[in-house]
Amino acid sequence: VDYEFTKTLEVSEGTFRTLHNRNIYEVDPDHLIEHYNYKFTTPTSAQVKIASINNATINILGKDTEQELRRQDVNPSNADQLLLSRAIQDPTMDLIVCEALAGSGKTLVSLSNAIRLVKSNSPYTSIMYVRVSVNDVEAVEEVGFLPGTAEEKNAIYFHPLYDSLDFIIRNRFKNSKMKAGELDEKVEEGVEKLIADCNISAATGLGMRGRTFQDTIFIFDEIGNASKPSLQKLLTRVGKNCKVILVGSNNQIDNPNMTKFTNGLSVLLKDCATETGSGINKHVVPLQRVVRSDFAEYAEKLFTKEG
Repeated sequence: VDYEFTKTLEVSEGTFRTLHNRNIYEVDPDHLIEHYNYKFTTPTSAQVKIASINNATINILGKDTEQELRRQDVNPSNADQLLLSRAIQDPTMDLIVCEALAGSGKTLVSLSNAIRLVKSNSPYTSIMYVRVSVNDVEAVEEVGFLPGTAEEKNAIYFHPLYDSLDFIIRNRFKNSKMKAGELDEKVEEGVEKLIADCNISAATGLGMRGRTFQDTIFIFDEIGNASKPSLQKLLTRVGKNCKVILVGSNNQIDNPNMTKFTNGLSVLLKDCATETGSGINKHVVPLQRVVRSDFAEYAEKLFTKEG
């Protein structure tokens, strides 16, 4: 199923001017539960208004809100990243799902917003980054054949986290005139301080068994590789006063035992597109613009088309 979690809708000029706080069914009688976000256009202007839907109410992202959302380490580079930032920073949201293209910034934006929440006057005191490995079934999730200590063996799964942390700190020094060696030293110190200040830790999916967390922001990465039992295991680790950010792509499934028809991500997306009455406040934001590089965009289009 191809869900439309962000809908583009053309409305009249009069409606365009009065969108904020209106009931979505007044503006779009064909509104579905899966339409978590909107991009409103009008034939008389090139302007686009982006909005999220909460309790059937249109919440336009205005200039003041946008300025506030941009006060983080990684400035959102497009409308979709702004919508993701808004969902993560919304104190009423428990579960945010980001199904996104490769190179769209999903992990970096998620981490940047999580850092801002931990540093602000929020109830969260730590960030847990969990990487779903390619082989997430316990029988084949073995790193014992790799050389090195247990920490060194698991480190291969955490490169996306440390790459993102490195980018965040380097971004703070982007106007610096320091030499390369001095800059690298400052960045390394900055990453270590950020990890300590925000209580950032990392684990693989297998490493989550038997654990319970509270007051934590979870980032579950590469969730497209998660089996249904594995995703169930991860979500049942979440204790009280937590926020969960799930990021991944059904176009990026590396697990040979998994497809987009059998993985946990598809189960979750289907649930988010239906009314469940679970008591969990959910929001879905797809990222459809590749920002990493032209090569990343080329590969995404080529192999998605072939698939």
